[in-house]
Parts: sequence; structure tokens; C-alpha cells
Amino acid sequence: MVELIWHLSLHKYTYESIIYCPLALGAELLDMILDKIGSVGPLRALPIVEDLSKAVYCKYIRLERFHRTDMNGTKLNLYGYLKSLLQYFVNPNLKEVGNVSPQELYRLAGFAMRCILSLMLSCLKLYLNPLDQELDVAGVYDMSLPEFCDAVENKEVTSKNYIDELMSACKNNFCAITVDIWLFWAECDADDANNDRTLQNEISEAMYLCSEALKEVRNGDAEFPLSGELIAMLSTMAVKPRDEVDEIREADLELIIKNISDTSKSQRKWFKALLGLNEFIVSDERCMECLKNNLHLAECEDVKVILEKIVATLGSIPADQQCSKIKHVGLDCLKHLSLEQQVDTVQWFFVTFGNGVSFLMDDFHLVATEAFNKAVT
Repeated sequence: MVELIWHLSLHKYTYESIIYCPLALGAELLDMILDKIGSVGPLRALPIVEDLSKAVYCKYIRLERFHRTDMNGTKLNLYGYLKSLLQYFVNPNLKEVGNVSPQELYRLAGFAMRCILSLMLSCLKLYLNPLDQELDVAGVYDMSLPEFCDAVENKEVTSKNYIDELMSACKNNFCAITVDIWLFWAECDADDANNDRTLQNEISEAMYLCSEALKEVRNGDAEFPLSGELIAMLSTMAVKPRDEVDEIREADLELIIKNISDTSKSQRKWFKALLGLNEFIVSDERCMECLKNNLHLAECEDVKVILEKIVATLGSIPADQQCSKIKHVGLDCLKHLSLEQQVDTVQWFFVTFGNGVSFLMDDFHLVATEAFNKAVT
């Protein structure tokens, strides 16, 4: 079974089995996979070890809910597996690499650093927000096996011990970073799929996320001796990841208009960004078309901004040149608000601008006449 898992890259089902199966079976799987890892290159082993370590910690989180003292030996065994797995980050198996250049070792160190940071961030999130209830578990895991417990030492292991071990491994890897290694990571692609990202990008942003999670952990009840030191170390190289707010702040009019229609983006945020641009003018054909097609994104305050811009535009051009399209947008933007919001907005409009602003359309009399004729007949 492990051979099939290995050659068909079905490792994720192994991690699931370790979490949900009885520990006796999970431990057997761990032992066999650890034997297999020794026969592959370090780069291939790192992501597998990361996911195995996370699975071990998830298993411990599940066991910790039982609050049974007779499970201390079982938990201690899991802790032993985690310590063994973390050695792959601190002392990777280099026998399969052979004679390699310093640059190849730097690259391996970079991927190891990225993996240990990713693992620590995942475990810190689990530590801060452990699952409050059981997830739906497939029936295949509903089996009964003897408890697995080889430990003879009656030592209690807590979730804090796991986090301490992770912090220690992360610190050891961080201390191995030299100027040459850090500069090499700035020129090393993070992966083949995205050449715009370097290892230094990935690692520095992961450092920021870990340092923020560590600050949150340090504010809790448990004490972590390494947390302060590790936060200080990570902060020296950490870079806050770019988020959508940063992207919006730097975007030009063309990009904003494009992303307002992109459902994978936060469309309402991009819509507000459009209204906030100095170069956004309602008389611009592109702006008006985008505005007209996305009025459903407008909230009450957005409608007020739109009306202010329309009033400013109408006041700057002669009455005979005023475009009915602009007036239509001003009226249509109200339709997407609730009745109460419509009343409040209209009241605000007259208080702010009085009754001197005309939204009268060129074809108003014709439309009104037709409407009244239909009503009469």
C-alpha cells in the first residue's frame, strides 16, 4: 500500500489516515514512510516531511481533547515522531545529493527554511484556534485497534512542547543564514511555475506571517521562552506580503476598471477605489460605462459620492450640452438601495444641493405623456 501511495503521489491520503486512523495504524504508516523518505533526495522529501509533521500535530490536537492521563505515553510517542521529522529540516539527508556546489546547498537551505516556516505558521494557527468540534470522518476510518503505546517514561507532553520544538528548529535554520545565502535566495526562483517570485520573496513574507502569529501566541497564557528571541530574529528580514489593499493603492484607472468586473477580486473594494480616484470623472466614457454596469456594488455612501461628482460635472457644462446618460446614472444608482436608504439619500441631496440641480431628461415630457395616457386608458 505504501508503495502505491509513494509512486502514485497519494501522500495526502496518508496524512489523512495518520490524523483519523487509530494511532497503531498511523504509527505503522509513519515508520514505513520515514524509511522511504531516506531513499529520496532532500528537495523531494521536504514537502512530504512538512505535511507529515502537520499531520502528527493534528493527531495530537485530536488526542488532547480526551483529557485522559492514560494517553500520556501515546502522546509522547507522537512527540517523538515530530522531533524525528524536524531533523530533516535541521540536518537534511545529503547522501542522495552527492557532490554539489554551494549554490545547490543554498537552494536546498532556502526550501528547507520555507517549509519550516510554513509548518510553524500552520501549527501556530492550530494552536491558537484548535478545532472545536469533530469534522465528518469517512467510515473507512471507523475501526478498532489496540492502543499504541511503547513509551515507558511517564512524562506529560502538551501542545506547548510541540510549538517549542518547532521554534527551536526554526531558530536553528535561521541562525544558519549568511549574507551569501540571503543574496542567493534573491536570485533563486521560488518554483518553475511563477518566475516572478524568488525564494527570498517567499521566505521574507513567511517570516512576517510567522512573527505576527508568534506575537499572538506570546500574548496568550502559555509562556514560550524562544518566542521573543525568534520574533526579533524574524523581524530583521521579514517583509509584509502584498495584499489587495496594496494592489489597489498602486493601481491606475485602467487596472481598477478591469478588476471591478473580475469576480475573483473584492469587487466592492475596487469600485470604491474608482470613486476615490482624482482622475475619475463622470464625463469620461470609460468611467461612465464601468459605473453604469456596476451600480449594484454601490452602497449608500458610494451613491452620495456619485451624486456629488455628477452635480459637479453638470455645474461645469452648459445646460444644452448636459448628457442625459450622466443624469440617468445619477437616478439609477438610487435603485439599488433599500427604500429607507433612498429616502435618506434624497433628503441628504436636497439639504446639500437644494433644488437648483436639474435631472430633467430631454425626453421627459414625451415619456411622462405616454405614461399618463396609458394610465388613463
